[in-house]
Amino acid sequence: MNTGRLARICVVLCSAAVIGAVPSTASSATSATQSAVVPSFAHVVVVVMENKSASSIIGNTSQASYINGLAAQYSYASNDFAISHPSLPNYLALTGASTFGITSDCSPAVCPVNATNLMDRIESAGRSWKAYMESMPASCATSDAYPYAVKHNPFVYYNDIRTNASRCQSHVVPFTQLSTDLRSASTTPSYSWITPNMCNDMHDCSIATGDAWLRTQIPAILSSPAFTTQNSVLLLTWDEDDSSGNNRVDLVVAGPNAVRGQVSGVAYNHYSILSTVESAWGLAALNSNDSTATTLASFFGASTPSTSCSGATIASTPQSSQMAGTQVAFTGSTSACPNPRYEFWARWQGHTDWQLLQGYSTSSTYSWNSTGAATGTENIGVWVKDASSAGSLDASVSLPFSVTAPGCASVTASATPASVAHGSGAHITVTGAASSCTSINPRYEFWMRPASVSTWQLVQAYATSGTYSWNSTGAAPGKVYFGVWVADARSPKIVDAFAGLQVTVT
Repeated sequence: MNTGRLARICVVLCSAAVIGAVPSTASSATSATQSAVVPSFAHVVVVVMENKSASSIIGNTSQASYINGLAAQYSYASNDFAISHPSLPNYLALTGASTFGITSDCSPAVCPVNATNLMDRIESAGRSWKAYMESMPASCATSDAYPYAVKHNPFVYYNDIRTNASRCQSHVVPFTQLSTDLRSASTTPSYSWITPNMCNDMHDCSIATGDAWLRTQIPAILSSPAFTTQNSVLLLTWDEDDSSGNNRVDLVVAGPNAVRGQVSGVAYNHYSILSTVESAWGLAALNSNDSTATTLASFFGASTPSTSCSGATIASTPQSSQMAGTQVAFTGSTSACPNPRYEFWARWQGHTDWQLLQGYSTSSTYSWNSTGAATGTENIGVWVKDASSAGSLDASVSLPFSVTAPGCASVTASATPASVAHGSGAHITVTGAASSCTSINPRYEFWMRPASVSTWQLVQAYATSGTYSWNSTGAAPGKVYFGVWVADARSPKIVDAFAGLQVTVT
């Protein structure tokens, strides 16, 4: 029996929510049906603004020029509705499929919610999530610290998040963390929630202020690897209207596979966002609110089945082993998928964990300069997946690569002539010849010591020249010792090998 599936069924049928949760067998069937038309997104990003009716945003190009441009470039829902007033019930509806009977902006201490929520479903499915709160003073802050307002952070109202310190602090984080997480598709959560602060969300400041903030933030999201290399979607909405109408709000749908230029008059509400996420990832609905809600499937057209890559290989140019300082190109390959994406990792010597080198992209090659690498074996791995795949990877493989220390194995020394007459002033040429160097760039250094002294004297510092010319003028009769040091140009050692010889002054 599939124990993982059994556990998920038990979550649906066995969980007891204090307020408002009504699990039913129909909810999972609805999700299964809807997942046939809602794409299996790799990432979903939800951005929630504040207290503006639909008519005050779309069409208001003087104050909301960026939002109007985004809606025109992608699509938007013209008949979308919030659930209630004031803010908090709507935030809970967006994350828990219920207002849980809450009718005020009470604090988490006053209005805790003990119910299964979307984040529980996401984690149970093996996916990741984070909530990014602008101006929140620290992770998992449960009280106001203006311009951060806890009423706009529904996550800390759920008991199973707020009372689990490690879970809360690692998932409900300051907005400043987003730019770091967006650097690669692998570090971007499956589900991201963004709450601007009380000014940038249009609550306390103007529409133009919020529009300017979105103009800065949304392009960074849409141009991140999660969106340029994978099928991801961004949903921009408002928690409620300004109480001047029927609680109709705008909903903009943006992403690489969103239908362009569509204005949908279909009736949606906040539960539609939940239902869409659940359908995309095959999650069971939380209750009848989201199980019966219309998904946003029409914004993506007919779904395209994902195609998985079959197997992965990796090769290096040049092949292992090479000395430190070598430029190495690692190339991955795969088959059976039309749009492969490649991600490169390394497990360095002395480490058990893998480090990301290059996030998912169309490039199948990663270039590594081994300068400074220790002698030994490094492991380089590649992950592959098709652009349509929703998982972290379709296949992976790693390659051990040996790094050798650069150096010269030996050196010989000779002198021409081997002896000179005292007072002749003749020159002696001392020659060094290195062998078995790992590069073609040995360096030579020459030393000298007359027999009458015990201290060696440097006469020619390291250079490419393998010869040293000694003028015997003034030399006393007897033996003179010469030493030749050799080191590869890339060697970390002072000397790789040395040889000595003696000449005679008669």
